[in-house]
Amino acid sequence: MTIVGSKFPTLLKDTNGLIETTKNALVLSRAAGMDAGGAASALTTILNQFALNAQASVDVINALAAASQAGSADINYLATAIEKSGSQAKSSGIDYVQLIAMIEAVAPYFSSADVAGTQLASTLLALAVQTNSEFTPSIQGAAHAFENLA
Repeated sequence: MTIVGSKFPTLLKDTNGLIETTKNALVLSRAAGMDAGGAASALTTILNQFALNAQASVDVINALAAASQAGSADINYLATAIEKSGSQAKSSGIDYVQLIAMIEAVAPYFSSADVAGTQLASTLLALAVQTNSEFTPSIQGAAHAFENLA
């Protein structure tokens, strides 16, 4: 619980939220074959980047698990790529579920999750600052902005 509390300080005032998030980090740890500290860090990073509360932790681990089963990226890959791209995704109006789907879509083309996440962040930033709002995810929504690019 110390790791979760230090990574997600608002939980230090919410005992139930701290317990729930810690339990979900342990579930993630077992599902991903990660150490507990790595799982806690991955989960709290996503919660922090997307301004989610403790109750969302179960939805986050379920989304990660479902994506890792259906796609080519495992939970460790997803967590690393999200760490690199989550903040830019959030500011582009993309939620964590959409970002996970994007990462799964590009994962076969990037052996490194660091590179995949960084490239996604760069792409989202380029779309955010260009002048044609037709391609801006925060204005059009991610799905429409990418459809307009096609």
